[in-house]
Amino acid sequence: MTKVFIVTFLMAFTFLLICWVVTQYQIYTNEHSMEDELRKPRLSSKVRAWRMMLADTLHNARYFTQEKIRSENKTTFLFGTDNKNKKKKAV
Repeated sequence: MTKVFIVTFLMAFTFLLICWVVTQYQIYTNEHSMEDELRKPRLSSKVRAWRMMLADTLHNARYFTQEKIRSENKTTFLFGTDNKNKKKKAV
């Protein structure tokens, strides 16, 4: 009779263990679905977006005036006519 109890206990334990593993797998796959993985942007998409932003910035750079750039950057304009005039006066 004790052998029957032991076998029954082992079968019930094995069944519960299998159910627990399957449940954990289902929870994991629901949290990490393939749809979410496919929606994530890949490196090539990010690089393409960066290149497009760079191209837009370079395209729009000709419309910036030096005063606007100076006011936004809070720096002086180093390569303009002001620098050339100062060098000529110093010499």
